Amino acid sequence: QYHAQTMLPVATSDRREGHLAIDGKLDEWYPSDLIHDGRMVRMLDRPSVQHRRIELASAPSQVYTTWADENFYLAFRVSGITAAQPQRNFLQYDSRRAWGEDLCQAMIQPINDDSSAGPLIYIACKPGGVCVVERLDSRGGSQAWQTMTGAAVRYAAQASAGAWTGEVAIPWKLIVGDRKRVV
Repeated sequence: QYHAQTMLPVATSDRREGHLAIDGKLDEWYPSDLIHDGRMVRMLDRPSVQHRRIELASAPSQVYTTWADENFYLAFRVSGITAAQPQRNFLQYDSRRAWGEDLCQAMIQPINDDSSAGPLIYIACKPGGVCVVERLDSRGGSQAWQTMTGAAVRYAAQASAGAWTGEVAIPWKLIVGDRKRVV
């Protein structure tokens, strides 16, 4: 028997009135858009798993969300990124975990009007401006992650002096599919 503990920010997102430039800067975000300000959970490593403990990151992070008619928006600021990193446009997985580079990862899953869960969307952003989008849709018995090539997700990043900021615009159509979104 294994016991696990999880932590994640849960907050409401306010509707954005007006234009939001996706440029990797956080100067257009409102304080009310902030859903997390503090240390997040570190990615699991072998010692923490063996001792059944969750460790917090050494540096604080900020996470912002908002939405508009066409997109759901996500922004972040992360401190303590690695200076020299590999530059590639894909994720390198080992034992189902991305290794060897800094990533900001988000998972989004819509809840339908009938309380059923929609497809799970995974977004991984890199400091160099690469964004990988995958989807897990368990309908029809399939449990494989599918890379969403051509997904209209827009991402911009700014990285300097050990800090990294990024903004992501995720189309509602990617999140909810062809179903009508209820606001």
